[in-house]
Amino acid sequence: MREAHILDGIAMAKFVAWCRKALDDPSSPPVTETLIDEKLLEFRGESPDFIEASFPTIAGVGPNGAIIHYRADAASPLHRTLTPSDPILIDSGGQYTMGTTDVTRTWQFGAPTPTFSAHFTNVLKGNIGIDTCVFPEKTPGVIIDSFARRALWSSGYDYGHGTGHGVGAALNVHEVRRKGRKGRGGTA
Repeated sequence: MREAHILDGIAMAKFVAWCRKALDDPSSPPVTETLIDEKLLEFRGESPDFIEASFPTIAGVGPNGAIIHYRADAASPLHRTLTPSDPILIDSGGQYTMGTTDVTRTWQFGAPTPTFSAHFTNVLKGNIGIDTCVFPEKTPGVIIDSFARRALWSSGYDYGHGTGHGVGAALNVHEVRRKGRKGRGGTA
């Protein structure tokens, strides 16, 4: 799993470098949500151990980053082009011969607004809350989830999605278990 994440980290680093350069170069094609998806696949594909994306990339520019499991479509009126003043949320991953990755990151290539900074800081506090949480064995995830939401709740905000999900290898990261059906799955 570590090796898969190292390979994926290399692809993500190449993507961020490409994105910065493309945003700074007026002669580059526009950095659209669909182009972001294509470039992530291209950089992951440079590894001989890459098999395929672990799920469809979520690349949401500006307000599209708040749409749960958003899928960019060039024909949609929602489709956006990234500028340095827009935040972007990217949730993507790869299936590698040795493991599956799921990486969610938010970037702001230009100066962030005070509102963005406040929300970003509250999400960071939530990550620290989960990382430093000590809890007894068999504690339900829904209880641990409150540590991730505390700072947002204190500011009057929340998000309509689970905080995390299981990880593994050769799985569909965003698969959902349906009542009455057997098989692998979980909530994402």
